[in-house]
Amino acid sequence: MTTSLPIDSFRTITLSEMQDVKLMNRTDTKYIIPIGFLPSVLESCKGSYFLQKSSAGGTTEYRTLYFDTPGHDSYLLHLHGREPRQKLRTRIYEDTGDAFFEIKTKGNKGRTKKRRAQIEVVDFENFLANPDARDLAKNKSRWDCNVLSPSVEIHFSRLTLVNYDKTERVTIDYQLNFLNSRNGASASLPEIAILELKRDGRKRSLMQDILLQMRIFPTRFSKYCTGLMLTDKNLPKGRFKLRLIQLNKLIDKYA
Repeated sequence: MTTSLPIDSFRTITLSEMQDVKLMNRTDTKYIIPIGFLPSVLESCKGSYFLQKSSAGGTTEYRTLYFDTPGHDSYLLHLHGREPRQKLRTRIYEDTGDAFFEIKTKGNKGRTKKRRAQIEVVDFENFLANPDARDLAKNKSRWDCNVLSPSVEIHFSRLTLVNYDKTERVTIDYQLNFLNSRNGASASLPEIAILELKRDGRKRSLMQDILLQMRIFPTRFSKYCTGLMLTDKNLPKGRFKLRLIQLNKLIDKYA
């Protein structure tokens, strides 16, 4: 599904100008948006948010590879709602060629902390080849890094917005494509976009108000867990099964 996005009229901000909006220790609020709603969301906020520049104008292409134990312990922690929980991944920013190994930890107070080390693109599938990434995993991962292996690779496009006060960042991920690294199965979700509002504390947000007016409400969504469920039918679904049903209903309603 192709949707034209009204991004040309946004004021832009460069990556270097965003350094004071890192929000490495933050609260995240996620929303699932039918892709057909996305132009209206962007039109409503363009007078209050910068659009991050990229080599493609405003859209950045991402490749992300998640690592897990042989028994999918990272996935199972999320499935059972246990905290703190972690996700370990490598990521390539296609427009700049930069690559990182990252550890995301969500604590029991709902805050997310991200640590990362820069790596070479050739280390995308084997972060242990990079000394800084290996040390980070050894010191901060809850699992023995030597048992971790690629689980799911995700390709997607991203728009990044920053409000004029530079107190919040909004990422909008769409054109999601999944590839299971262990069984070769693939899946895609072209009908939806995932909007994530990232901020310190719970300050009032114009984006949040816009979504509320459109009757789009916060939800929980993990690209990793969703990609794994869509590409591995043998995994336990538990409480995620209802989420998949709700997602499919949303897609059917607005397809």
